[in-house]
Amino acid sequence: MKKFNRLFLSLLTSVRFTVILLSLIAIIGIVGTFVPQEEPPFLSGLSRVFSFLQFYDIFHSFFFYTVMGLLTLNLVFCSLQRFWPSWDRFRGRTAGKGKYTVKKFITTTLPFEVIREEMISSLRKRGFRIIPSRADGELSAHKGQISLLGVYIVHIGVVILILGALISSLWGIDGYVDIGEGETVETITIKGKEGKVWRLPFQLHLDRFDVEFYENGMPRQYKSYLSVLKGNSLINRGTVLVNHPMKVDGFNLYQASYAQKPDFARIEILTGKEKVGEVKAKEGDGFSLPGETKTHVFLLRLEANFMQMGPAAKLAVKAPGGEYVFWIFQNIEEILADNPGILKQFKILNPSLYRPYTFVLKDMEARYFSGLQVRSDPGAPLVGIAAIIITLGLVIVYFITYRYIYVQFQPSSTGTDIFITITGLRNEKRIENELTRLLRGIQA
Repeated sequence: MKKFNRLFLSLLTSVRFTVILLSLIAIIGIVGTFVPQEEPPFLSGLSRVFSFLQFYDIFHSFFFYTVMGLLTLNLVFCSLQRFWPSWDRFRGRTAGKGKYTVKKFITTTLPFEVIREEMISSLRKRGFRIIPSRADGELSAHKGQISLLGVYIVHIGVVILILGALISSLWGIDGYVDIGEGETVETITIKGKEGKVWRLPFQLHLDRFDVEFYENGMPRQYKSYLSVLKGNSLINRGTVLVNHPMKVDGFNLYQASYAQKPDFARIEILTGKEKVGEVKAKEGDGFSLPGETKTHVFLLRLEANFMQMGPAAKLAVKAPGGEYVFWIFQNIEEILADNPGILKQFKILNPSLYRPYTFVLKDMEARYFSGLQVRSDPGAPLVGIAAIIITLGLVIVYFITYRYIYVQFQPSSTGTDIFITITGLRNEKRIENELTRLLRGIQA
């Protein structure tokens, strides 16, 4: 068991393992790009394999969560393993190390005590922090030591970023809903999971929908006027338009689409050429025929342009002798003129299928439906914090240079010999310039 723990720990602290995990994330991204993130209604062959491997929802798959979890652990353990040596250098407990080192030997006629104090004063003016030394003949100082911790600040930001993304993936909501003018809804359909309905903690009522058009008929702007209710109480009211979402209880409401759909139909009922009745109905409504209590007519469907033949309504007549289902058209005369004999060829298009009545679609009233995208992203605040932390860490890493200086003083017959070593993580020229300015300060 101890051997397994050591192997697992060495794996988690391996940079090579980090590269493998990042490669797997890249592969997941490729799969998510080229495989549609919505499972098809019918599965067969390769699609069954993709469904089993969760390729149709790869960013919510067990494999994705496992890789992201391992990457988080890898970053944490790698950082902890390398943090304490950096922390000791940050506190000045151990000598600083750097990629570049510049050495200098000088001699002075000043006594050791005087030149040491001059050196300390000059270093402090240059922004160096003096590190307590055990020996009188030594002097250590460093500058820009915060850069030693920059990479760990970046790692903390990346871990917070991953946690925020996982929280959004696990508990975030991304759905859509179509609302007709005057309607109230409290459920949405989850995006990518057709048929999965999620109940909102509030109700949305579409008070009004406006659309403006260009001269060529293309929509210029469309917006929804919404009321937000909890129970019978109004808690918010606002306008949603493209690129201007509305925020409600942690949810963002986006204007995604719109449509104009038939709402009511006015239908005349004739016997021969005589009008015996007229009704106004919407989808799902039923009505009785004049003088027939056992026969009922139901409006099943309304279409603004059915089969390119104009406005149409689908009726079902349920009579003691059976059920009759057929379509009626508003432009029936034009249809008959263009297609003589179509009623005999297709009985389902015959408005006189149930004798002795003829049903005539006089007109339809349409209303706008607003398509809204509803999103909740609980991990977004963490992602924002992570972005700030990562940016801060990168600024520290790339714009602050760590420099460590070590000085040895040796009394000589003519004064004091000084051996200076300055080291830094990068930019050798800058280190040389730092030493030159330091020596000028001492000479001055």
